[in-house]
Amino acid sequence: MQVTVGDTITSTLIDPAGGFDRLGARIEVPITEAIVSPYQDATLDGVTWTVTLDPLLNPGDFLLYWMTPDSPPTYREPIPITAVAASTVTSGVVPDFPPVDIPSITPSVQDVADLDRTRAINDAGDEVTIFDSTTRPSDQDVTRLIAQAVPAVIGQMPYGYAFPTEYYDEVKHLCTLYTAILIEGSFFREQMAAEGAMANWRILFNNGLASINGSIENTLVQWRLMQRIEPPFTPVRDPWQMQGMRW
Repeated sequence: MQVTVGDTITSTLIDPAGGFDRLGARIEVPITEAIVSPYQDATLDGVTWTVTLDPLLNPGDFLLYWMTPDSPPTYREPIPITAVAASTVTSGVVPDFPPVDIPSITPSVQDVADLDRTRAINDAGDEVTIFDSTTRPSDQDVTRLIAQAVPAVIGQMPYGYAFPTEYYDEVKHLCTLYTAILIEGSFFREQMAAEGAMANWRILFNNGLASINGSIENTLVQWRLMQRIEPPFTPVRDPWQMQGMRW
């Protein structure tokens, strides 16, 4: 996750398993654990926690910790975060990732039904292959939840609305998982089965998101190295050295 020095920081997290009443976040220096942005409580909307943190004042690599307010925290999950100076944001600090093509990562109602098949039940109690006007949720309900899921997922990507196209299929799958989580949390939260489904999908989502973000960060590291790459050897200019090399 990249932020600009001096800008307020907003982060989101899918409600983790455990039924926490309070969650929040703070930013620390790796290893020393010095706090550079103090703990702030997050707000829960459906199954998504959102927190706003004070700006970072210096460039560098930090860790944003999602955590419970108890001591020691019952839950504590780190997210790498890099702060860059405003003057460098547009001067080559990141590769020129193309703006994301939203339709390419937006799942269809059918995609969600394929994942959450047990919820595609019509008014007669029969299982159907896709959400429609006779199911709960309906196809229109699912469409609205998809529209919420896509920006929520993109908001957790390290560079937001810009990342390599090779990750489109994986991001689309994450959007499908997120939509299924929203369905369980919005329509079936009172059911035990919903808690089990959400727990499994949270794990898949969080692991998938961490994997994609790690891969994108690795792409960035390789790109930065290429910007500083030097010739693999220095041409020999001393004629005696050249003669020695021929021998």
